[in-house]
Amino acid sequence: LDAFDVFISKDGEIYRYLINNEPFKSYVKVIKTDAETGKAIPYAGAAFQIYRPDGSKVEMTYTYPEVTTIDTFYTTADGMLVTPRQLDYGYGYSLVEVSAPYGYVLNSEPVFFDVTEGNSTEESAVTMIKVERPDMPQKGTIAVSKSGEVFSSVTAVGGGYIDEDGNDVEFPAIYQPVYDTKGLEGAVYEVTAAEDILTPDGTLRYAKGTAVAEITTDSTGAAITEPLYLGKYEVKEISAPYGMVLSGETHQVELTYAGQEVDITETSTSFYNERQKVEISLEKILARDERFQLGMNGEILSVQFGLYAAEDLTAADGSMVPADGLLELTGCDENGMVTFQTDVPVRAELYVKETSTDSHYILSDEKYPVVFAYAGQDTALVEIKVNDGDTIENDLVYGSIKGLKVDRETEETIEGALFGLFRPDESEFTEETAILTAKSQEDGIFLFENIPYGNWVIRELAPAEGFLPNTDFHHVQVGFHEQLIEITVANDRIPEIGTKAGVDGEKEICATEVFTLTDTVSYKHLVPGKEYTVKGVLMDKATGKPLLIDGGEIHSEATFTPEEPSGEITVEFTFDSKYIKEDTDIVVFESLQRGGMELAVHADLTDEGQTVRVKVPEIGTKATIEGKKEVPAKGDITIEDLVSYRNLTPGKEYTISGTLMDKSTGRELLVNGDIVTSKVTFTPEQPDGEVMVSFPFDAGGITKETQTVVFEKLYREGVELTAHADLGDEGQTVTITPPAPEVPKTGDGSHMGFWIGLGAIALGGIGATGILYFRQKKEDGEE
Repeated sequence: LDAFDVFISKDGEIYRYLINNEPFKSYVKVIKTDAETGKAIPYAGAAFQIYRPDGSKVEMTYTYPEVTTIDTFYTTADGMLVTPRQLDYGYGYSLVEVSAPYGYVLNSEPVFFDVTEGNSTEESAVTMIKVERPDMPQKGTIAVSKSGEVFSSVTAVGGGYIDEDGNDVEFPAIYQPVYDTKGLEGAVYEVTAAEDILTPDGTLRYAKGTAVAEITTDSTGAAITEPLYLGKYEVKEISAPYGMVLSGETHQVELTYAGQEVDITETSTSFYNERQKVEISLEKILARDERFQLGMNGEILSVQFGLYAAEDLTAADGSMVPADGLLELTGCDENGMVTFQTDVPVRAELYVKETSTDSHYILSDEKYPVVFAYAGQDTALVEIKVNDGDTIENDLVYGSIKGLKVDRETEETIEGALFGLFRPDESEFTEETAILTAKSQEDGIFLFENIPYGNWVIRELAPAEGFLPNTDFHHVQVGFHEQLIEITVANDRIPEIGTKAGVDGEKEICATEVFTLTDTVSYKHLVPGKEYTVKGVLMDKATGKPLLIDGGEIHSEATFTPEEPSGEITVEFTFDSKYIKEDTDIVVFESLQRGGMELAVHADLTDEGQTVRVKVPEIGTKATIEGKKEVPAKGDITIEDLVSYRNLTPGKEYTISGTLMDKSTGRELLVNGDIVTSKVTFTPEQPDGEVMVSFPFDAGGITKETQTVVFEKLYREGVELTAHADLGDEGQTVTITPPAPEVPKTGDGSHMGFWIGLGAIALGGIGATGILYFRQKKEDGEE
């Protein structure tokens, strides 16, 4: 029992007390504490079981509101529990935790205690046995994985192939770095509390913003923190691996309670680093030549550069880009800019070299070094300007063209010929369209200097005095710098021609035949072995225009190849002179041509040497009837027309055809309704002479006085050469008078009659009856 007070009030009084010693019993108070701080963990629901010294589990029974037996006891919100019933006195009780507070690791090791008076305390007059069960707060680790691209291998394409014809085709191999994503070593991360980190016992473990860990990735790219209290954290990279760009990301992670059975929980996050990359660029310009319009026509697009390894670039798998290995070929844009696209690994020594350029420019063999060194974790892109950013310039390829001008015939030099330099696609060759011009000097030399690479055309623009133009195209090609191209241009003197025309050697002919006029053309200053053509046309001297025969011009030509510079050639003109109707002087105009170009002309209307006179035949007629010019119309008569002629060709057959005409009507004379014609064919022995043409007919049908005119025409081979047809020509006119008409008698036997003149239309007489009769000759011959 506990000590108690006794009060004595009287001497000699006996005080009696009943002292009852019951078996010792006590309640058990369990306190749940943090093993690190010793503080009670204010958590309701931590569960415990109690075992007796003999190992049996303590069970306690409630009778209200109903009979309930429990064997597990739970803490209240203050983290404590008191058993609802007392435990009997005894040694070796044990307390076993079966459910830990949230955030703590279950400690299932038993806590032994004795229910004895010495272990008990009084709380509010209640005996208690206090038992503490400390738990460790659960912790966790944060694992970080780091990855990024690494230079893992090298591929190569190109290097040549065999084409379909079995030929080896060579072209450079191009190497390309290959990158794989792998773990990166050396990344350093800082872990910071994202909030105030407290354990359930109320202890502030880390204040918000406190750096709680710093970790570095290993060769696999992994790093892990020491155990940290549960809560929210921020993970941030503070140092990137070599060659990588610092990640600006901050990852939020949280260590959450993983259950009472887990001592150390974990969480993880991963980071990816971009490689530091490089942009290699250059600026290219080309020299310009305004005269030749070079450097401003897109030539820059032909320029190409190569990116090469200056040393072996070895990948992780041992493959490599060898020194001088080509990484990329790329061309300039229209502004002369080049940017290489190859993803070059850091710590690479390279160089850039021009591989091709426009053909008009000198290709540079200079190597421009490029070193890609790590520029620190804060630089994502390293920009390298080749040639320290200065423009790379190309000079034009220039050559010279030296010409020599000579006389082809004498091989002497010629001064004063003008030449032009043209583009090969030029179609108009004039001094205005020439890029450059040059004139041959006293020594015959002409020179074009600073001519760019390429194909050009030299052509003579104006010959020296006394020489023909040389229309040859001299194609030259400037193929390399400072090349000298020499050409020789020969000119021919202007040819001279003269002509001598005739017909069988005669200068005068009669227009009665098909003649061949031969024109002998003499020439000088022709080029032996070259083909020439003499073209001629017959001209009418009187009109100054081409002679027309049957409506067409008379042309002829002769093509020949002279063996000597001087000589003669004949040109023949065949024409039918019968179509010439008046005396004509024919002049031959000749033109000397070569290759379609006229070289010389002889065209002088006054030159007797090239003139032939054509005389036209003439005829005249004298008609009579038995030597008389007037006869009566009685019976058959014959008009004889003596036709005189001039300018006929002896020995050739001619025909004279005549027709009798009625002068009063201007139409053919009709005898009994028929036209009276006649013709005579003859062959003269002399150019001039006479021939008789007879016209027999019955004149009985002529009832009035008729003046008959003979029209004559001269023919040769069916072609009319000339005619004599003049109604007013008395020489070819005869008169035929009708007999006097019978006048009717009167009753006394006398004749009374009247002639009434009705022009040439009708004659009539009055008979005995006094009736006047008319007889009219109609056109069809009826009366």
